[in-house]
Amino acid sequence: MQSVNDSRRAWRNFFDSVTGKRRGRKVGRPRFKSRKDQRQSFRLTRNGFSLKVNGRLFLAKVGEVKVRWSRELSSAPSSVTIIREPDGHFYASFVVEVPPSPLPEVVREVGVDVGIARLATIATSDGQRVDVANPKHLGPKLRKLRRLEREKSRRQKGSDNRNKARRKVAIAHNKVARARRDYHHKQALALVRENQVIHVEDLNIAGMVRIRRVRPAPHAGTSSTNCRCRFGRGRARHARPFTIATTMLPRSFSLPGGQRG
Repeated sequence: MQSVNDSRRAWRNFFDSVTGKRRGRKVGRPRFKSRKDQRQSFRLTRNGFSLKVNGRLFLAKVGEVKVRWSRELSSAPSSVTIIREPDGHFYASFVVEVPPSPLPEVVREVGVDVGIARLATIATSDGQRVDVANPKHLGPKLRKLRRLEREKSRRQKGSDNRNKARRKVAIAHNKVARARRDYHHKQALALVRENQVIHVEDLNIAGMVRIRRVRPAPHAGTSSTNCRCRFGRGRARHARPFTIATTMLPRSFSLPGGQRG
C-alpha cells in the first residue's frame, strides 16, 4: 500500500511540475523499480512496523526480525526502510527527529572548491589555503576490486560460480564505498566545526570527468550533490550557515595592488 501512495505522490509531483503548478526545479518522470535492480528496498509507516522490548523489529507480513543496532534512536521513528544491498546484507533505516545541537560561534569563514585531482581546496577568511588530498588508503581495496572483476568476467554467465564471484565483487564495492564515505563525512564535519559560514561552488563534476583532458582520480568519488548534502546536514543540526556559489556567479575579484584574480 505504501508503494502505491509513493507512486501516486511521484506522478502528482511530475504532472504538477510539467503544468507549472509546482514551483522549483523540474521533476523528472518517475522510474519504476525492477526485480533486476541490485539494490532492493521497501518502506513502511508507523502502522506497518513496531519496536519490541527485546530489541527486535516487527514488520508487517514478515514477523519479528533480529536487529544489530548501530546506535540508539533519538526519538520514536515515523517510518522504516528495509534495504537489501547487492552483497546480500539487509539494513533498516529509520526516520527519526534529531534535536539540534548548535556549536559555539567562530569568526572564520571558509570556501570549498571540490576538485578531481584532489578532493577539495579550502580557502579560509584569515588567508589560509589547504589542499585536501584524496584518500590513499583505498588503493589496496581498489586493486582487489579490479582483480575480482577479472575473476568474475572469466566465469560462465548463469552459473553458480558466476553468482559467487558477483557477490565477492559486491562485498568489495561496499567496502570501498564505506571507506570513501567515512573519509568524506569526517572532512565535512571538521569544516562545520571549525568555521561559521561555509561556501561551496556548484560544479558539474560528472561533466568535467567526461572531458578527454581531465583524468579522474580513482580514489576521489566526489560529486557536488554529495558535498552539498553533507554540509547541509551540518547546517541543519549545528546551525552553521551554508551558501552555494552557482556556476553563473562572476569569479573575477580585486587583489591588493589593482590586480585581477
